[in-house]
Amino acid sequence: MNIIRIFDLFISAFLLVILIPLFVLVSILSLCTHGKPIIYLSARVGLRGNLFNLIKFRTMRLKKNHSDEDQITNFGKFLRRTSIDEIPQFLNVFIGHMSIVGPRPLPLEIENNISHKAKLIRRKIKPGITGLSQVAYSAKKRTLNDKVALDLEYINNMSIYLYLSIIMRTFFVLFKRYKYNKQGKTL
Repeated sequence: MNIIRIFDLFISAFLLVILIPLFVLVSILSLCTHGKPIIYLSARVGLRGNLFNLIKFRTMRLKKNHSDEDQITNFGKFLRRTSIDEIPQFLNVFIGHMSIVGPRPLPLEIENNISHKAKLIRRKIKPGITGLSQVAYSAKKRTLNDKVALDLEYINNMSIYLYLSIIMRTFFVLFKRYKYNKQGKTL
């Protein structure tokens, strides 16, 4: 077992335990505001191209009779703006489908839009909850290629120092995202 997996297990287990009250609160509020299901599962591409279910709190209406932006519930906007909708992904980390730091896991249909070479490189490591692409957040839209370039930079320079640095920088980005992302949009 490598050192990053040990950090992943320790951090995810610790956060899953201390965040139980938040899980319960969000679950109750989700049930009250938009009903069941409270969890959203999304098929994503992981290590070696294996598909897994990414776990998130549901933020959108079930019926597709609005535009994508109108599909997000008001409570869902809050969850996205605060990144609370991402917290269940620590279960993915604990199970071993993800790491805390790595390239964001993409749905297969989006992954098909990147080059074959980039796909192969991204698939060499576990995807992450946060990564170099996320801490390079500037409140401006970026292309998929911009994000993938940062993912590849992380993979090519992977180290425990970079891993820990990205975790620390993530807290500052979450604050910045909360401050500038008033609509809870995915940026």
